[in-house]
Amino acid sequence: EGRSSKPGSTKCSDCTPGKFVKEVNKQDVCEICPTGYKQGEADKKECSICKIGMTSEAGASTCDKCGDGSYGSEDSVCTDCPAGYYQVDKGKQHCTACPIDTFLTETGKKSIAECVNCNTERSTGTTIGNIDIASCLCKRTDYYQDNDGTCIICPPGGDCSATDGLTLNKITAKKGYWKSQTNTTFLA
Repeated sequence: EGRSSKPGSTKCSDCTPGKFVKEVNKQDVCEICPTGYKQGEADKKECSICKIGMTSEAGASTCDKCGDGSYGSEDSVCTDCPAGYYQVDKGKQHCTACPIDTFLTETGKKSIAECVNCNTERSTGTTIGNIDIASCLCKRTDYYQDNDGTCIICPPGGDCSATDGLTLNKITAKKGYWKSQTNTTFLA
């Protein structure tokens, strides 16, 4: 099974590359190497697993590098890059995180150009590999974040430098200013 011969031949053909010899009911038959395995020679008794960063289709004689937008997560397995990450190079064992002030909601992306920039008044602070727009907070020092998420310019006398996404009740007074309640404006 899986072999052939020419008329008058005394032997059957070899199992071709991409296949291996398996004994079934005391007969040698040719079986196709499964996905993630390869066999580059004829008439061998087993297929070899593809190393990390590589995979193959069923019946392959060689392994191929994991494609753009994916990485080798284990031997013979290519996995799409998760949200917040991309991969431009083939055969790598990890993906690259989208940089500061960007996010990426989809998986399997192939380029840094697919990372989405936060609006100019927003920042992700020091975090990379952000997965959604909620990571983009109002920039410290210049803005504070209103209850509905809107960025509002830091009020005169207010110190908005503590963190990105600072809310009005967390703004402290600059030297020479004060406020009577946590949700009021500053007085000199």
